[in-house]
Parts: sequence; C-alpha cells; structure tokens
Amino acid sequence: MKTNIQKGQGLVEFALVVILMMFMIVGMVSLAMVLLDLHMSDVSANAAIHAAQIHVIDGNSCYSEAMTALGNPTFILAENVTFTISNCSGDVNALGVRGSPITATWTFIVNPPLPFFYNANGFPMTIHKHYTAFYSR
Repeated sequence: MKTNIQKGQGLVEFALVVILMMFMIVGMVSLAMVLLDLHMSDVSANAAIHAAQIHVIDGNSCYSEAMTALGNPTFILAENVTFTISNCSGDVNALGVRGSPITATWTFIVNPPLPFFYNANGFPMTIHKHYTAFYSR
C-alpha cells in the first residue's frame, strides 16, 4: 500500500522537471529569435550591397538602389536598428570605380525579453555586422 507521502512524490518530481523544461524551452525560443534577427540582417544587407554593387544608371543612384533592395526588414528582438552604406554615392550620375569597396553596416541592440539571460550571457548586447563588396563593372 502507498502512503500519503509516496502519493505526492510523483507530483513533486513532475513540478521540478517542468520548471527546468520550461526554462530550456523559453531559452531555445529566445535564442531562435536572436538567430532569426541575425539572419534577417544578413539577407537584407546582402541584397542591398549587391544592388549597390551592380547598379546601372537608370535614374537611380547607388544609394537609392541599395535602400530599395534593403526594403524594410522585420526584426523581432533587435532595437535601435541602423543601416549605413559607405562609398555609395547619392548622385544619380556617379559610377563607382571598378574594384573599389562598398561597405554596409548593420548596428542594433539585441534585448531578449527574459531578464535572467542578462548577466550570464551579456545581454542586452550591441551588434555591429559589416559587409564588404567591390564594384564589378
């Protein structure tokens, strides 16, 4: 026969395991959202720098082609998002010198919604991602 103490043992073990599992699941979801933001910055910056690299004079400048290709990426956890592109003129008639670099930079702060990540993992963190391409024409 089971006593009252033994009947509650399964419930206590379940409660301990559920708490640990919830922390793991929430941590994995938060990490996935951070990685999705990083992937979104890669994809959009590559599109922008490629458009700037091969732009043809069609009434648009290198800078406007890059910003059009950049679009409006949607970030989940990133805050204070800024995108800059250098060596890309806003002049409609300016062509870059073949082989000269074009540098794009994403700067943003990743701030997960869970405060227990902050001290141990260095959040919130500022990320600077640099991309370089060269004029190919």
